[in-house]
Amino acid sequence: MGTLTAVILKPNPKMQAILADSKDVVVGANQVLEVAGVVDSRCQIVGENFFDSLGRDRYLYLLSRVLLNTE
Repeated sequence: MGTLTAVILKPNPKMQAILADSKDVVVGANQVLEVAGVVDSRCQIVGENFFDSLGRDRYLYLLSRVLLNTE
């Protein structure tokens, strides 16, 4: 978790991000960002349901590896 965020943030030093997923999924994201050389002050890690925690005033929502239940 955090690899895609690191790839996007590293070449864009003015960009900031919020990495949101359930608590058990975001564990270890800090280390991934650190190893990639992304300053953690540019990426907030949120261990909650991203629908509840992000608000509506963001410029872009990027969803990755999303599974849909179509039953």
